Amino acid sequence: MKTRLLTAISLAVCALCAWTACDTKAELPTELPKYPVKAPIAVAKATSGEATVNGVVDDDKRTITFKFDHPTSDIKAITVHLEYKDNVTPKDNAFTGDKTLDLTSDYKFTINNNVEDVEYTIHAEVTVATLTPLLSVSASAGSKSGTVELDNENHKIEITFLPGTDVTAVAVSIVYDERATPGKDSFEEKTIDLTNDYTFVVNNGLEDLTYTIHAGFSAETLLSYEKCSVYRVGGDADMVEGADNMYMSCLFDNTWMSEAEAYDEVEWRHFGWTMDAYSHDGHGNWFVFDISEPAILSSIMIWPYWPNTNNEPAEFRIFAWTGSGEPETWEEGNSSWELVLTGDHTELFLDKEACKNPPQDKVTEYIEAQYYCFVLDKNFYAVKQTEANEWWYGRIFWCTMSELQIWVLQ
Repeated sequence: MKTRLLTAISLAVCALCAWTACDTKAELPTELPKYPVKAPIAVAKATSGEATVNGVVDDDKRTITFKFDHPTSDIKAITVHLEYKDNVTPKDNAFTGDKTLDLTSDYKFTINNNVEDVEYTIHAEVTVATLTPLLSVSASAGSKSGTVELDNENHKIEITFLPGTDVTAVAVSIVYDERATPGKDSFEEKTIDLTNDYTFVVNNGLEDLTYTIHAGFSAETLLSYEKCSVYRVGGDADMVEGADNMYMSCLFDNTWMSEAEAYDEVEWRHFGWTMDAYSHDGHGNWFVFDISEPAILSSIMIWPYWPNTNNEPAEFRIFAWTGSGEPETWEEGNSSWELVLTGDHTELFLDKEACKNPPQDKVTEYIEAQYYCFVLDKNFYAVKQTEANEWWYGRIFWCTMSELQIWVLQ
């Protein structure tokens, strides 16, 4: 029994050896299998001027994107640096290391990823919005400076001057962003005739932009009567509230007569004073008014109470307070009070039609101020004397007005 078992085992071993010997004759693989490099781009950088950025590689879309806030040099000449992983082979248009490319259009190149050839695309994105081509603009016409509004979004430069300014020779200065490139008719400093618009070109690194310079003049606007009030100071006119139906509030209450002598429309109320002499008890023939905040006075309109006769202002002046703080008084020759308007209504004597549409008196000097002084030099009594009234002499220091309207520059 034992002999039979050993015999069976020996036969089995021989059979196995015979099968193995036969299998060694089969062909074995001569090369190991290859697999594609999944992320073949190891390094992707780009330099434009002083700016260097890392590329955003999308291996699914096979793109390399370089994003610049804005290049310091033309994107036609961007230096791209590429490095690849092991087992990647550069092919058509591919390069290793640095190469200067024109990325105003996409650049394509081919590499082998260890299994097949694949094409990648290099693309540059430039954010123009962060670049402000013009940083500042200033302008002056002689001794008069203009107010400049610079609109980089719409490529406009609006220069506003005071009315009457000569704009045939305006000195303009421009400060550019160092990354912008001035183009046709551009300049840093130039004297220009701005009776017509002036255009020039500046490049923002991607495209040429045409800017327009326009000169205009400040428009005037009627100041709300609610912002105006009589401001009492030492030495001003002897304004007695309620005396002879005269009230300081009547000067700025948006109420006046629609025609001459329509006194009932204002309930016989008006602004003014009656004084026997110019220095009556230390009072002068003037008053100060406050317009709430500094502004440039451009014109005034006096709505008369009497039909351009009697106490109404015939010759007057207006001064602007340029001193510090609030005025304490007005004095002839005080340098802190600057003359801005001289009015003469003597030709309106007894002109009742003019009461419906009074003249608008324009300033001759534009000065920003909050406080102004109205100086009554002569009323119609003082100008016309007996032609106005036989008792004119004792009334030359009287004053009346129904309303004083104020216009200021915007």
